[in-house]
Amino acid sequence: MKWFGVDYRYVIAGVGAVFILAYEFVGTQSGEIQPDKQEAQNSKALSVEALNEKLASALTANSASLEGVKASVLGQDEKSNINVRLNFAARKGPSFTDAEKKYFKTFLFGLTCVEAPSYYDHSIGNVNYEFLDGEGTRFDSAKIQTKACLNFDKNLNSTYISRDLLPAIGSILHDQPKTAQQLLKTPYAKIPEIESEDGYEVTPLGISEDGVIRYRIKHTQNLAANFSQEDKHRLVTGGFNGVCLNQQFRDRFKEGFPAYEIEHVDKNNQLIDKVFVSEDTCRSGRPDGR
Repeated sequence: MKWFGVDYRYVIAGVGAVFILAYEFVGTQSGEIQPDKQEAQNSKALSVEALNEKLASALTANSASLEGVKASVLGQDEKSNINVRLNFAARKGPSFTDAEKKYFKTFLFGLTCVEAPSYYDHSIGNVNYEFLDGEGTRFDSAKIQTKACLNFDKNLNSTYISRDLLPAIGSILHDQPKTAQQLLKTPYAKIPEIESEDGYEVTPLGISEDGVIRYRIKHTQNLAANFSQEDKHRLVTGGFNGVCLNQQFRDRFKEGFPAYEIEHVDKNNQLIDKVFVSEDTCRSGRPDGR
């Protein structure tokens, strides 16, 4: 079998650069605002308010991807930034892992640039997110520069979110199992890929409640009754090599996922065998784990 993992390369042109936004106020000598400029400012305020409402709706609609967060868009401050408060009511600050925080920031970057890229057109510099736990204690923050959205690639960012989500899930799998299962149901929770080829159909089965990553491989040209013990042993060896010799699969162990389960079925969906590969199996250097 050919084993492929998620492509973790991610490049966004301009990310990492320093953006300097210059603002200039031009008024009359008396300091009074002329009617046409007052009208323009009112129009801008209405447009920003509409964007705020759109962002608030998007945060509510996607709350499951942010662990059920309650979001409050506080509006524009004197520095032309938009401030948003995110309340994670069910948890305390110390329980959030670095992997989770990284995922939150990646997701918020994508959501902001997809839903409200026009903030930049209205001279909004940043969208500032403040993370609060269930006791109202601030445990992190994220600053999304609106100019970065000019270089935004939606498909690329979706891949990046998926890349960051699995480590976030793995890091809370044991201490926050319900939250982990909630995140596993989001469309971004994509497990490493095993490529199908002639004679085989691979179906990802997702992740079990105890964190085991599961697949089904259908042998489309064979019957279960025709598999000898030697044939089944080759399936075990293939699973061992596919996981243990592939860095992208082994990385899941580091993130907290305990094992892989590969279910082999014949062309009639009759079970041939199940192959279980854990981190201990890989460390032993033997397919049988001994």
